[in-house]
Amino acid sequence: MKTNRPKKDPYMPFTVPGHHWVPRDGGWIEPEAIVIRTVLNHALVDNSNVHSERSFEKPSLPEAQIKAWKEPHNCPELEACRQEFYAHKATGNLYAHAKESNSSLLDLYIKANSIVGYLNHLAEKGNQKAVERLAEIAIEATSCLSVLAKSNPSLLRPMAGNCIAWPLIKSIHPLLSDDSEDLLNTKLKLGSALGLDIRSNSHWKIDDPVGKIALALVLFISRARTQPNKDYIDYGIYGKHASKLPPFSTGSALDWWGMAKECFLFSYPNPEKVEAFNQLVLSPQKRKSPGRIKAAILEMIRRRFLGMAPNPDKTHSKPRI
Repeated sequence: MKTNRPKKDPYMPFTVPGHHWVPRDGGWIEPEAIVIRTVLNHALVDNSNVHSERSFEKPSLPEAQIKAWKEPHNCPELEACRQEFYAHKATGNLYAHAKESNSSLLDLYIKANSIVGYLNHLAEKGNQKAVERLAEIAIEATSCLSVLAKSNPSLLRPMAGNCIAWPLIKSIHPLLSDDSEDLLNTKLKLGSALGLDIRSNSHWKIDDPVGKIALALVLFISRARTQPNKDYIDYGIYGKHASKLPPFSTGSALDWWGMAKECFLFSYPNPEKVEAFNQLVLSPQKRKSPGRIKAAILEMIRRRFLGMAPNPDKTHSKPRI
């Protein structure tokens, strides 16, 4: 019997936050989603405003019939469904195999992630109990990570080094909060593999759309460079090219931008036709033709991208922007 486990993609093209590459068949594209580009059997869609249920398992019975079910002790159908859901044998077998196999560990992750997705979707629809359960899972998971960060930080560093943020236990009372400075900088070395200065005194900003696009490009190349073949994500040719780049800095920023520009234009060959990008160009002079709008979009991203490069040598000049 086939499983719903994702297959490894032959490549992982770039997307900005809120956009996704999805298969063109199988009902993955929501009716409300905006299709930006199609390549072979995949489509790049903007579904940032779509609350999708397409990735959820379909009920085996009509929803109207299921909604008519009463509580388990009065409903044999619901009780049977719950018994099947809580069957631990298969999960236990996968857990035992996961001790020796990354494949089974990935299966456990996919299942857990899907359950979080169900709860989040219900929470977004205003279900108060779903919000509470989602928060309980987040608190429990964060507490587990905090214990590991204190007891065995080297176990988390490979993951934390490729992240720009990390979950911490925080409270109004300082004695009930994690020591963020010690955990993030000393123990986990957050973002250390990205070659990106994420300290609070860094001069670049991401509180606008251009900054978010530039940051997404830096992170995309960084991860393709250091994690070219992770789990079921394969960066393919992007990983091969990125692996040849030196660490991100003022001295290598122009080389990084050359690859970033190619990655961006592969996914968005006509950015001026994407409304969110088009609206970034405000100058009437730069809006006189589609070509000028495209050039202006790329120039804004380029300047912000280069401005994010850390300077390893205080005497080194900033890259030409």
